[in-house]
Amino acid sequence: MHRLTTCGRGTEIWTWTKACLAGILRTDPAHIPNEWLVRRQLHLWSPQKRRATLWILVHMIWARTQINEALSPHDYGGFLQRARWKAYQVTAGQRQVGRYLEVL
Repeated sequence: MHRLTTCGRGTEIWTWTKACLAGILRTDPAHIPNEWLVRRQLHLWSPQKRRATLWILVHMIWARTQINEALSPHDYGGFLQRARWKAYQVTAGQRQVGRYLEVL
């Protein structure tokens, strides 16, 4: 949990990610718990919204653990945009998550 949310520039990246998730879920970023990163206990209304939320969380975990500890928020945003582009190239990619990833 420390490496994901506080180590290095993790605080900035997690704050930005929570803001994106809050935009999808139409809530305040304060209502998004840090535990979502380690425990998948999401009970969201639509399957597309749930898949988009999980997609963002998985990519944040991947970026923070595999790419680079010193990843800047700008680099992280570019990583997410490239990953979204790749996901949309798959035949059913956009149908799986809808337009929810447009917040990135």
